[in-house]
Amino acid sequence: VGMGKTIDVILYRGSLKIGDKIMLASNDGAFSTHIKGLKRPRGMSEMRDAGKRWENFPEIQAACGVKIVAPRLEQAIAGTTVHLANTTEQITDAEQSIREEWRGIYDKMPIMCSVCKQVSPRVDFVANCQNGKCKGAVEEKDGVVIKADTVGGLEALAFELFKLKIPVRQATVGPVNKKDILMAKSIQDPLNQAILGFSTKPNTEVADELSRDDSEIAFFSGSIIYHIIDEFEQWRDAKQAEIEAAQRESLVYPGRLLYLKDHTFRAKNPAIVGMRVVGGRIHIGQKLMKLDGTPVGQVKSLRTRSSEDVREASQGDEVAVAIQGPTVGRHIEELDEFYVDVPASHAKRLKKLELDPIEQEILDELIRLHRRDDHFWGR
Repeated sequence: VGMGKTIDVILYRGSLKIGDKIMLASNDGAFSTHIKGLKRPRGMSEMRDAGKRWENFPEIQAACGVKIVAPRLEQAIAGTTVHLANTTEQITDAEQSIREEWRGIYDKMPIMCSVCKQVSPRVDFVANCQNGKCKGAVEEKDGVVIKADTVGGLEALAFELFKLKIPVRQATVGPVNKKDILMAKSIQDPLNQAILGFSTKPNTEVADELSRDDSEIAFFSGSIIYHIIDEFEQWRDAKQAEIEAAQRESLVYPGRLLYLKDHTFRAKNPAIVGMRVVGGRIHIGQKLMKLDGTPVGQVKSLRTRSSEDVREASQGDEVAVAIQGPTVGRHIEELDEFYVDVPASHAKRLKKLELDPIEQEILDELIRLHRRDDHFWGR
């Protein structure tokens, strides 16, 4: 009570006394302070207990647990090493040790190679990519932002992300702050625009922003790493599905249609005929072609049997299709079948998506058809 910010330390080597200067790590680098008090719990009391349970010591020897009272300890990062810094030599050694400690943590963070897109710890990236098969590669800046209350927690969270091959853009200890949010917003990959916090929370400045339903950044926090990872994976799956749905709206997907017998409503300008979507889908604005590759025309409108105008029809649907271009009896006939004419650039993108089996079969047929004339079509 009344001690201000303190730290609990396990002294495993050497000794400490009141007045000693010590050096610790902060998010801004190494800093020094001086010991104002050394306290240990009396009897069987826990070190975390408040009240008159503390016994003051002018000096302590290893090995034991001790509570250190000193100025500026709010800057200290939990989980790092405390160094004695009374002499110039001790200060130099302490600064070097702190730099090496943080370099070790930094080198363990998983990052993505700009060439091969493989995710590996930074130290392996330098050895295997920059100086190996991907010589000249740089680090992709598209990882997630991670936070923890201790260095050990940060390393544990990074290790779990590495197993999932998810890169880390920034890793720091402490509450989530405005800088973390700005960093997350700068990430280009929408699947990585997230902050993962292990046993840490947002500060008051950003708490409301992260808790809003319309927040640009997804925030996952908790005291159990596996729960954080599970929630993050579920969010990524939902986000991926959302992205694919948006892509489906803009992409021309493969489709196959059958011109139904006795379903001619208008012969030309535009031809309006009844069709069944045999496989895949069809959307307003797309072009149709015959099974031999002959162009037919462009879809102007789609209407269901209940006279409802729709923008898209899927497998099994029967719709009236208005086609600008052909004349019934001259260019198209009843029981003809047609493909949706997929552009070559769209075929490249479709090959990266998970199509259903029928869509994939139609796409394969279209690729074979086009490559009779252009060997590199859709590659």
